[in-house]
Amino acid sequence: MPSEKHAGYTLIEVIIALAIFAILGTLSVGLLGRAFDTSARLKAQLDPLAELQLAVARMSRDIIQIVDRGSSSFIGQTHYAEFVRGGLVVPDENEAKSTLKRVALLCGGDENLIRKTWARVYPVNLEDFQEQVLMHEIESCEFSYLDKDGTWVSEWPMTAEESKVTPTKKSPPFPRAIKLTLRLKKLGEIPLLFVIPGGA
Repeated sequence: MPSEKHAGYTLIEVIIALAIFAILGTLSVGLLGRAFDTSARLKAQLDPLAELQLAVARMSRDIIQIVDRGSSSFIGQTHYAEFVRGGLVVPDENEAKSTLKRVALLCGGDENLIRKTWARVYPVNLEDFQEQVLMHEIESCEFSYLDKDGTWVSEWPMTAEESKVTPTKKSPPFPRAIKLTLRLKKLGEIPLLFVIPGGA
């Protein structure tokens, strides 16, 4: 009977095939590594941006609801802004509960932008507040306030020199707008402007 010949791979062909697979595997690992690195960098950039958007939305809701409640209803400093806001919803109409709340925004010493709230407009115990961190990893944070003449001042109520009013005139209860200048570690300097309805 005629002998059957079995075709097979030579040793050189096997070595070449293994070398090709090794090269492809190395390229695939490198591409995957770069893809993961890119994804991690994008996530690191998007996380602060998402946090900033949430913080701006939270502050905007507070500031557009600012109301005048007389003395000490608005206190503005370089690293601190405190005011009374309205617009809160009372679930039970029969419940005797105020729709007002005192709110403070401040630059924390641990590189955070912080929001504090008090349930009472004039709290008996100033330590009885709720605290929320709006932004992390802040290098600097500064508030300024727009007066009726379009000048940015560092304090509110304004000093006598800043307000240029006589003692018989009453300074406006709150400014026209608040400017918050943030310098973030990953996003750089970001100026934010919040207009106060009915201000100055």
